[in-house]
Amino acid sequence: MIHPTNILGSLHMARRTMAAHQIAIDTAGHNLANAMTPGYTRQRAELVPAGGSGGVDVDRIERIRDRFLDFSLLSEQQTLGKQRAQVGLMLRLEGVFNDPPGEGLSATVDQLFQEF
Repeated sequence: MIHPTNILGSLHMARRTMAAHQIAIDTAGHNLANAMTPGYTRQRAELVPAGGSGGVDVDRIERIRDRFLDFSLLSEQQTLGKQRAQVGLMLRLEGVFNDPPGEGLSATVDQLFQEF
């Protein structure tokens, strides 16, 4: 229960509470402005009761993340890097061992399959 001692105490409590809610609104606006930004995660203002005088204060701005999704993304990025490295290696090997058209091992294997 709130027991303000005078009108100034009530106004001070109202000012602190409105400032805390303004921070929460600013955080929501920040989330909307950055919604399409790659890698951005939503934020939330944590409001807690103010001690003694009543009202609320902002405890912290918390980033909302899903640990499972973060781990999955990291795992897939590692797999993508591995696959890109293998593609680069295969392209270099293909440049070294590429047979001219109609000659070499690929032509012999093509001819074998056509004879079947």
